[in-house]
Amino acid sequence: MNYIVMDLEWNQAPTASLTLQKPLKLKGEIVQIGAVKLDECFRVTESFKSYIRPRFYKKMHSHVKRLTGISSSDLSKSEGFDKVAADFIKWCGSDHMIFTWGPDDEGMFRDNLIVNKMPKELLKTCFNLQLIFDDQITRENRQFSLSFALEKVGESLEDAHDALGDAMGTAKLLKHLDMKKGLTDYPELFGRVTPPSLFVKELKKTYRSQKQALADTDASLIEHPIADGMIRCGEYRAASRFKHFSLAKDEKGTDYFVCLKFCRREEAFSASLTVHLLNQKLLEQYRSLTPNTTP
Repeated sequence: MNYIVMDLEWNQAPTASLTLQKPLKLKGEIVQIGAVKLDECFRVTESFKSYIRPRFYKKMHSHVKRLTGISSSDLSKSEGFDKVAADFIKWCGSDHMIFTWGPDDEGMFRDNLIVNKMPKELLKTCFNLQLIFDDQITRENRQFSLSFALEKVGESLEDAHDALGDAMGTAKLLKHLDMKKGLTDYPELFGRVTPPSLFVKELKKTYRSQKQALADTDASLIEHPIADGMIRCGEYRAASRFKHFSLAKDEKGTDYFVCLKFCRREEAFSASLTVHLLNQKLLEQYRSLTPNTTP
Protein backbone atom coordinates (compact mmCIF):
# COMPACT_ATOMS: atom_id res chain seq x y z
CA MET A 1 0.00 0.00 0.00
CA ASN A 2 1.26 3.46 -0.97
CA TYR A 3 0.09 6.37 1.14
CA ILE A 4 -0.10 9.60 -0.88
CA VAL A 5 -0.30 13.11 0.55
CA MET A 6 -1.60 15.37 -2.24
CA ASP A 7 -1.90 19.13 -2.53
CA LEU A 8 -3.16 21.28 -5.41
CA GLU A 9 -2.87 24.87 -6.52
CA TRP A 10 -5.53 26.24 -8.87
CA ASN A 11 -6.30 29.35 -10.87
CA GLN A 12 -9.61 31.21 -11.02
CA ALA A 13 -11.55 32.92 -13.77
CA PRO A 14 -10.77 36.64 -13.95
CA THR A 15 -14.43 37.49 -13.28
CA ALA A 16 -17.50 35.51 -12.22
CA SER A 17 -19.09 36.05 -15.64
CA LEU A 18 -16.17 34.23 -17.32
CA THR A 19 -16.40 31.15 -15.08
CA LEU A 20 -16.89 27.96 -17.10
CA GLN A 21 -20.48 26.75 -16.60
CA LYS A 22 -20.68 23.53 -18.65
CA PRO A 23 -20.53 20.61 -18.12
CA LEU A 24 -20.24 22.02 -14.58
CA LYS A 25 -19.34 25.27 -12.88
CA LEU A 26 -15.54 25.20 -12.69
CA LYS A 27 -14.54 27.19 -9.61
CA GLY A 28 -10.83 26.58 -10.18
CA GLU A 29 -8.50 25.12 -12.81
CA ILE A 30 -5.61 23.14 -11.38
CA VAL A 31 -2.21 24.56 -12.33
CA GLN A 32 0.05 22.54 -10.01
CA ILE A 33 -0.01 19.09 -8.41
CA GLY A 34 2.37 18.27 -5.57
CA ALA A 35 2.49 15.02 -3.64
CA VAL A 36 4.65 12.78 -1.50
CA LYS A 37 4.55 9.01 -1.30
CA LEU A 38 4.93 7.29 2.07
CA ASP A 39 5.60 3.68 2.97
CA GLU A 40 3.54 1.60 5.41
CA CYS A 41 5.40 3.23 8.31
CA PHE A 42 4.39 6.66 6.92
CA ARG A 43 7.94 7.61 5.95
CA VAL A 44 8.40 9.75 2.81
CA THR A 45 9.94 7.75 -0.03
CA GLU A 46 9.22 9.78 -3.21
CA SER A 47 7.80 13.09 -4.37
CA PHE A 48 5.80 14.35 -7.37
CA LYS A 49 5.54 17.93 -8.59
CA SER A 50 4.30 19.32 -11.88
CA TYR A 51 2.92 22.53 -13.28
CA ILE A 52 -0.09 22.23 -15.61
CA ARG A 53 -0.74 24.33 -18.69
CA PRO A 54 -4.24 25.80 -18.27
CA ARG A 55 -6.94 25.23 -20.85
CA PHE A 56 -9.78 27.41 -19.60
CA TYR A 57 -8.32 30.13 -17.34
CA LYS A 58 -5.11 30.91 -19.22
CA LYS A 59 -4.18 34.15 -17.48
CA MET A 60 -3.20 33.87 -13.85
CA HIS A 61 -5.61 35.65 -11.54
CA SER A 62 -3.74 38.43 -9.72
CA HIS A 63 -4.68 37.09 -6.29
CA VAL A 64 -3.58 33.53 -7.15
CA LYS A 65 -0.32 34.79 -8.66
CA ARG A 66 0.41 36.87 -5.56
CA LEU A 67 -0.41 33.95 -3.23
CA THR A 68 1.45 31.18 -5.06
CA GLY A 69 4.11 33.03 -7.05
CA ILE A 70 3.04 31.07 -10.14
CA SER A 71 3.01 33.09 -13.37
CA SER A 72 1.58 32.36 -16.79
CA SER A 73 5.11 31.92 -18.15
CA ASP A 74 5.74 29.19 -15.55
CA LEU A 75 2.86 27.23 -17.03
CA SER A 76 3.23 27.90 -20.75
CA LYS A 77 5.66 25.06 -21.46
CA SER A 78 3.97 22.51 -19.18
CA GLU A 79 1.80 19.58 -20.18
CA GLY A 80 -1.99 19.83 -20.04
CA PHE A 81 -4.13 18.46 -17.23
CA ASP A 82 -4.97 15.20 -18.99
CA LYS A 83 -1.28 14.22 -19.29
CA VAL A 84 -0.20 15.38 -15.83
CA ALA A 85 -3.21 13.83 -14.09
CA ALA A 86 -2.63 10.50 -15.83
CA ASP A 87 1.08 10.60 -14.88
CA PHE A 88 0.17 11.39 -11.28
CA ILE A 89 -2.33 8.54 -10.94
CA LYS A 90 0.21 6.15 -12.45
CA TRP A 91 2.88 7.42 -10.02
CA CYS A 92 0.52 6.74 -7.10
CA GLY A 93 0.62 3.03 -7.93
CA SER A 94 -2.09 0.42 -8.31
CA ASP A 95 -2.67 0.12 -4.55
CA HIS A 96 -2.77 3.52 -2.89
CA MET A 97 -4.66 5.77 -0.49
CA ILE A 98 -4.75 9.58 -0.83
CA PHE A 99 -4.69 12.07 2.03
CA THR A 100 -5.41 15.79 1.73
CA TRP A 101 -5.43 18.69 4.19
CA GLY A 102 -9.07 19.74 4.15
CA PRO A 103 -11.96 18.68 1.89
CA ASP A 104 -11.44 20.99 -1.10
CA ASP A 105 -8.71 19.29 -3.13
CA GLU A 106 -10.69 16.11 -3.77
CA GLY A 107 -13.63 18.01 -5.26
CA MET A 108 -11.37 20.27 -7.30
CA PHE A 109 -9.51 17.29 -8.79
CA ARG A 110 -12.79 15.54 -9.60
CA ASP A 111 -14.25 18.65 -11.29
CA ASN A 112 -11.10 19.07 -13.39
CA LEU A 113 -11.31 15.43 -14.48
CA ILE A 114 -14.89 15.98 -15.62
CA VAL A 115 -14.28 19.18 -17.61
CA ASN A 116 -11.31 17.51 -19.30
CA LYS A 117 -13.53 14.54 -20.27
CA MET A 118 -11.63 12.07 -18.09
CA PRO A 119 -13.31 9.43 -15.89
CA LYS A 120 -13.96 10.91 -12.43
CA GLU A 121 -13.24 7.43 -11.01
CA LEU A 122 -9.52 7.93 -11.74
CA LEU A 123 -9.28 9.68 -8.39
CA LYS A 124 -9.97 7.48 -5.41
CA THR A 125 -11.86 8.82 -2.40
CA CYS A 126 -9.54 11.07 -0.42
CA PHE A 127 -9.15 11.11 3.36
CA ASN A 128 -9.30 14.52 5.00
CA LEU A 129 -6.45 14.60 7.52
CA GLN A 130 -8.01 17.58 9.31
CA LEU A 131 -10.64 15.24 10.76
CA ILE A 132 -8.05 12.85 12.18
CA PHE A 133 -5.83 15.70 13.44
CA ASP A 134 -8.73 17.43 15.16
CA ASP A 135 -9.91 14.20 16.76
CA GLN A 136 -6.47 13.33 18.14
CA ILE A 137 -4.75 16.71 18.70
CA THR A 138 -6.89 19.86 18.79
CA ARG A 139 -10.41 18.59 19.57
CA GLU A 140 -11.92 21.94 18.54
CA ASN A 141 -14.33 20.58 15.91
CA ARG A 142 -13.39 23.14 13.28
CA GLN A 143 -11.20 23.66 10.23
CA PHE A 144 -7.81 25.32 10.63
CA SER A 145 -4.81 26.16 8.48
CA LEU A 146 -1.92 23.82 7.78
CA SER A 147 0.53 26.31 9.30
CA PHE A 148 -1.53 26.40 12.52
CA ALA A 149 -1.57 22.60 12.74
CA LEU A 150 2.18 22.36 12.20
CA GLU A 151 2.85 25.01 14.83
CA LYS A 152 0.59 23.12 17.23
CA VAL A 153 2.91 20.06 17.09
CA GLY A 154 6.19 21.99 16.91
CA GLU A 155 6.75 21.67 13.16
CA SER A 156 7.11 24.35 10.49
CA LEU A 157 5.89 24.95 6.95
CA GLU A 158 8.87 25.79 4.75
CA ASP A 159 7.27 26.57 1.39
CA ALA A 160 3.63 27.61 1.79
CA HIS A 161 1.31 27.78 -1.22
CA ASP A 162 3.59 25.56 -3.27
CA ALA A 163 1.82 22.26 -3.92
CA LEU A 164 4.82 20.08 -3.05
CA GLY A 165 5.76 22.31 -0.10
CA ASP A 166 2.28 22.00 1.37
CA ALA A 167 2.25 18.23 0.74
CA MET A 168 5.60 17.92 2.53
CA GLY A 169 4.26 20.00 5.40
CA THR A 170 1.13 17.86 5.67
CA ALA A 171 3.25 14.70 5.69
CA LYS A 172 5.11 16.03 8.76
CA LEU A 173 1.88 15.84 10.73
CA LEU A 174 1.54 12.09 10.25
CA LYS A 175 4.31 11.26 12.71
CA HIS A 176 2.24 13.02 15.39
CA LEU A 177 -0.88 10.96 14.63
CA ASP A 178 -1.95 7.40 15.28
CA MET A 179 -2.84 6.79 11.65
CA LYS A 180 -4.00 3.21 12.11
CA LYS A 181 -6.53 4.40 14.67
CA GLY A 182 -7.38 7.43 12.52
CA LEU A 183 -8.20 5.27 9.49
CA THR A 184 -10.25 2.87 11.61
CA ASP A 185 -12.20 5.77 13.13
CA TYR A 186 -12.52 7.73 9.88
CA PRO A 187 -16.09 6.71 8.91
CA GLU A 188 -17.31 7.90 12.30
CA LEU A 189 -15.27 11.13 12.07
CA PHE A 190 -16.65 11.84 8.59
CA GLY A 191 -20.17 11.19 9.84
CA ARG A 192 -19.90 14.00 12.41
CA VAL A 193 -19.30 16.88 9.99
CA THR A 194 -21.24 18.47 7.15
CA PRO A 195 -19.55 17.34 3.91
CA PRO A 196 -18.71 20.10 1.42
CA SER A 197 -21.30 20.59 -1.28
CA LEU A 198 -20.74 18.60 -4.45
CA PHE A 199 -22.46 21.23 -6.57
CA VAL A 200 -25.10 23.95 -6.59
CA LYS A 201 -27.71 24.06 -9.33
CA GLU A 202 -29.92 27.08 -9.96
CA LEU A 203 -33.44 26.23 -11.12
CA LYS A 204 -34.19 28.17 -14.28
CA LYS A 205 -37.86 28.81 -13.55
CA THR A 206 -39.54 31.14 -11.11
CA TYR A 207 -42.54 29.96 -9.11
CA ARG A 208 -45.74 31.53 -7.80
CA SER A 209 -45.34 29.57 -4.57
CA GLN A 210 -42.96 27.20 -2.79
CA LYS A 211 -45.57 24.46 -3.14
CA GLN A 212 -45.41 24.82 -6.92
CA ALA A 213 -41.61 24.51 -6.88
CA LEU A 214 -41.69 21.46 -4.62
CA ALA A 215 -44.02 19.75 -7.10
CA ASP A 216 -41.76 20.55 -10.07
CA THR A 217 -39.77 17.62 -11.49
CA ASP A 218 -36.75 19.95 -11.81
CA ALA A 219 -36.59 19.92 -8.00
CA SER A 220 -36.87 16.14 -7.70
CA LEU A 221 -34.87 14.86 -10.71
CA ILE A 222 -31.37 16.35 -10.84
CA GLU A 223 -28.91 15.77 -13.67
CA HIS A 224 -25.23 16.54 -13.10
CA PRO A 225 -21.98 14.96 -14.37
CA ILE A 226 -20.80 14.25 -10.83
CA ALA A 227 -23.65 11.76 -10.35
CA ASP A 228 -24.15 8.40 -12.03
CA GLY A 229 -27.34 9.12 -13.93
CA MET A 230 -30.23 11.07 -12.50
CA ILE A 231 -30.35 11.97 -8.81
CA ARG A 232 -33.88 11.17 -7.62
CA CYS A 233 -35.09 13.05 -4.56
CA GLY A 234 -37.50 11.70 -2.02
CA GLU A 235 -39.88 13.74 0.11
CA TYR A 236 -38.82 17.30 0.91
CA ARG A 237 -39.12 18.34 4.55
CA ALA A 238 -39.16 21.97 5.67
CA ALA A 239 -36.19 23.06 7.76
CA SER A 240 -37.13 26.75 7.77
CA ARG A 241 -39.32 29.18 5.90
CA PHE A 242 -37.07 29.21 2.83
CA LYS A 243 -35.18 25.92 3.13
CA HIS A 244 -36.27 22.32 2.51
CA PHE A 245 -34.24 19.08 2.74
CA SER A 246 -34.52 15.80 0.88
CA LEU A 247 -32.70 12.47 0.75
CA ALA A 248 -31.78 11.34 -2.75
CA LYS A 249 -30.09 8.55 -4.66
CA ASP A 250 -28.52 8.20 -8.12
CA GLU A 251 -28.79 5.24 -10.47
CA LYS A 252 -25.77 3.47 -8.94
CA GLY A 253 -27.20 3.80 -5.46
CA THR A 254 -25.03 6.63 -4.13
CA ASP A 255 -26.87 8.52 -1.39
CA TYR A 256 -27.17 12.31 -1.36
CA PHE A 257 -28.59 15.09 0.79
CA VAL A 258 -30.31 17.90 -1.12
CA CYS A 259 -31.09 21.37 0.19
CA LEU A 260 -33.69 23.32 -1.78
CA LYS A 261 -33.37 27.04 -1.00
CA PHE A 262 -35.88 29.70 -1.97
CA CYS A 263 -35.40 33.39 -2.59
CA ARG A 264 -38.35 35.76 -2.86
CA ARG A 265 -38.32 37.92 -5.99
CA GLU A 266 -41.22 40.40 -5.85
CA GLU A 267 -44.34 38.22 -6.31
CA ALA A 268 -42.46 35.03 -7.17
CA PHE A 269 -39.77 32.67 -5.87
CA SER A 270 -36.49 31.54 -7.39
CA ALA A 271 -34.81 28.38 -6.13
CA SER A 272 -31.48 26.57 -6.03
CA LEU A 273 -30.38 23.04 -5.13
CA THR A 274 -27.27 22.37 -3.05
CA VAL A 275 -26.21 18.71 -3.16
CA HIS A 276 -24.00 16.90 -0.61
CA LEU A 277 -22.97 13.31 -0.14
CA LEU A 278 -25.14 11.87 2.62
CA ASN A 279 -23.52 11.10 5.97
CA GLN A 280 -24.79 10.37 9.47
CA LYS A 281 -25.01 14.02 10.53
CA LEU A 282 -27.13 15.00 7.52
CA LEU A 283 -29.28 11.88 7.84
CA GLU A 284 -30.07 12.71 11.46
CA GLN A 285 -30.78 16.33 10.48
CA TYR A 286 -33.32 15.17 7.90
CA ARG A 287 -34.96 12.64 10.22
CA SER A 288 -35.42 15.32 12.89
CA LEU A 289 -37.82 17.22 10.61
CA THR A 290 -41.54 16.62 10.55
CA PRO A 291 -42.79 15.12 7.25
CA ASN A 292 -45.15 17.04 5.00
CA THR A 293 -45.07 20.41 6.72
CA THR A 294 -44.47 23.91 5.47
CA PRO A 295 -43.37 26.55 8.02
